[in-house]
Amino acid sequence: MSQSLGSKIAEYRKNLGMTQDELAEKLGVTPQAVSKWENDISCPDIMLLPKIAQLLGTTCDELLSNEPKKDAVLLPAEKRRDIDEMVMHISVISDNGDKVIVNLPVSLIKAALEIGMNISRCGCCQ
Repeated sequence: MSQSLGSKIAEYRKNLGMTQDELAEKLGVTPQAVSKWENDISCPDIMLLPKIAQLLGTTCDELLSNEPKKDAVLLPAEKRRDIDEMVMHISVISDNGDKVIVNLPVSLIKAALEIGMNISRCGCCQ
């Protein structure tokens, strides 16, 4: 069942124990504006969405999406893959448009970290 943007704003706000007046004050809008959003009479200005999401402890994607929220699932140890058998796929596109794909075994990355190699940043980010 899809939820409207207004009903999502109301749900998140109520879950935080926040009143419409409090949300309105934090956003610099009138309580009537918040009421109109929550009753699907109008929608908030698109520039307010990031601030609304932040105040409500969610994301713009979650507010706007009709997809159900995906929960992280922790697999039991016996169903997990061995990390040493995994491969990290890295795709790099140069300024010239060249594309390079590198497949690094995770065991190699672990070994580099164990010997103290600093692999936290690429050369272009320094």
